Amino acid sequence: MQNTEVHKIGGSVLKDPAETKIIINRLIYTDPGKLVVVSALFGVTDLINRACNSTKTPKKQIKELRSIHDGWINFLIEDADTRQNLKNKTNDTITEISEEIEHYTATENQHKLALILSYGERLSAIILSSAIEQFVKSSLQCPGDFDLKTTGEPLSSSFIDLNVSKLKRSTNTDKITIVPGFYGISEKGNICLVGRGGSDYSAAFIAAKLNASKLIFWKDTQGVRSADPKSVGKTQLVKHLNFNALSIMEQTGAAIIHHRVTQEIKNTDIQIHFNNPNTLNNPVTIIQGSGKTTEKPIIITTGNKQHLDKYSGSALTILSRNIPAALILVSQWNTRHPSSKIINYSDHHIKISVREGSRTTAAQFFHNGFYVNKEAPANIIRTPQII
Repeated sequence: MQNTEVHKIGGSVLKDPAETKIIINRLIYTDPGKLVVVSALFGVTDLINRACNSTKTPKKQIKELRSIHDGWINFLIEDADTRQNLKNKTNDTITEISEEIEHYTATENQHKLALILSYGERLSAIILSSAIEQFVKSSLQCPGDFDLKTTGEPLSSSFIDLNVSKLKRSTNTDKITIVPGFYGISEKGNICLVGRGGSDYSAAFIAAKLNASKLIFWKDTQGVRSADPKSVGKTQLVKHLNFNALSIMEQTGAAIIHHRVTQEIKNTDIQIHFNNPNTLNNPVTIIQGSGKTTEKPIIITTGNKQHLDKYSGSALTILSRNIPAALILVSQWNTRHPSSKIINYSDHHIKISVREGSRTTAAQFFHNGFYVNKEAPANIIRTPQII
């Protein structure tokens, strides 16, 4: 199913029904046959978890759950009868949550907690499927419908298989298929979660099994940037990078998607697109196996000591297709800051140590060197020396 698109709508955009409505409009006015994996509405999983851990009857949390989902239905559903029917359906589901929580204790097995927490994704899938159904045909497919199997602990499982033929029957039509992410079904038939960020993993696993052409993440970010805007101010959009670059970003602690997504997609021909509902020029960033490591240098700083090997302080990583040019800037920085050391390097990255208090200064120096002062000419070649 090389032409199949798998979309993932995450919690960062499921906190604003207006942004979600924009995404729905873009889905329905393009070719059908898409599969859309959804997270829970923003904050809902945490709200359900708090209800489970409450020492009192969680009436307040249940009331808030009803209010959140009713508000989304009011915004997304136009027909009054459809709106009321959907409210009845979601309220019945929330009543199920309340009953499950009433009989749940913290000492109970984790399968019950996994079941309760999975309701967040199921509720959002019900609402989005109905919202899309107003305009084009939609199909709600839960993981059990296509045998999305897991292995491992109830709250931190891994996907192992799914029934491709069952899923293809849904996606190989003129419908838009909606799938709740974050969970699958164990060999014993229990609901098991795949951990935080697991809806990204759900989308990637399904995309790989379907041999999809694209995996599209809808996020509220402006794509991959040349540095952290909090450190350097104005940054550049990085439109293209490949999985080598993505892997290095993960190793530095600057992961932009769930690490399991990379594992599932890196050996396929699937393109990963980052789309922003408030941007007309989508995708904002494309990741694919072949092509440029990164079209523009990326500056990453981290204070996490697990990324520093034997060195203390912070680390700064330069991700670039032209490491010899990057070394010009490293040499200039080391002249002013002799305590800085080269930790490691490859054909497409170099990592140096910097003092903890110099992280922002270092990020600004290297970013300005590439993008403002342009002090890193492309025609000078040097061999890095690890000190």
